Amino acid sequence: MTTPLPESAAADLEAAFIDAADGNEDPPPLVRGSINRLIRWVFPAGLVIAMISAIPGVLVPFQIELIDPANKELNLALVLSVSGAGSLIAGPIAGQISDRTRSRFGRRTPWIVIGSLVVALALVGMAFAGSVWGITIAWFFVQVAMAFVQGPFSAILPDRVPLTVAAPSPRYPASRS
Repeated sequence: MTTPLPESAAADLEAAFIDAADGNEDPPPLVRGSINRLIRWVFPAGLVIAMISAIPGVLVPFQIELIDPANKELNLALVLSVSGAGSLIAGPIAGQISDRTRSRFGRRTPWIVIGSLVVALALVGMAFAGSVWGITIAWFFVQVAMAFVQGPFSAILPDRVPLTVAAPSPRYPASRS
């Protein structure tokens, strides 16, 4: 068993964490290239992520209907519930892992590349799935791998663009009229 920290040590640790994570420091310099190059790659990558995100609304229901038309609603609920639970758990884990990764390619890039490869393989597996369980397993892996793509992807710009260059963004843009 581990012994708990004294209350003062825990408070000091919490204060140190808050000071280190306040977001007022510039990120480390770009691994390679310029901000313009980074932004030119972020836009098409975002479009690919958006296209993959459209799959559960069109392709998954269609594939399930081809396998079992009589129980398509129940089967779709099963597939989306299992994969949604996996995605719900994988998102925060992917963020924590990518925050702590140190490599010559940066913190986020290895996870985006590995996650993208797993998504591609799982989508191929899903194309050849002949049962609802096959679709469920394949879509589960797609969702978990997408958490490892989307989480790090959304942190690339804030990580790599210096605060002096980044434009201030409003916290609640929809509430402004």
